[in-house]
Amino acid sequence: MLMTVTVLYGICWIPNLILYVVWYFVLDADVMYTINKVFLILILVNSCTNPIVYAAQNRLFRRRMADGVCRCKKWPLNQNHMTVIFQTSGGSFKTSTVQLVRFISRKGQARELEFCNLE
Repeated sequence: MLMTVTVLYGICWIPNLILYVVWYFVLDADVMYTINKVFLILILVNSCTNPIVYAAQNRLFRRRMADGVCRCKKWPLNQNHMTVIFQTSGGSFKTSTVQLVRFISRKGQARELEFCNLE
């Protein structure tokens, strides 16, 4: 990933740096201003490429971006179960792994979740 980001950085910035060296020796400024605008857009594109590279090469980055963008998701992307801790009638605590089976909407604001025990 580091090599990809570095290569893209070079591709986007080196044309602009070469332009500044050429601009020093060329007197026709009108053409240089136009070329400079194109290369400045290329520099801005470099800022847009980094998240695309990270998403293409890093599974954790994709997962965290999906969690951040889609706030409506309640469960992790690769997990459809969770561990719950509850207190028994005797006062001791017990853990259980459950999976969401159904989400039922009731009248008004009430909602019901149906779980099944995986243990």
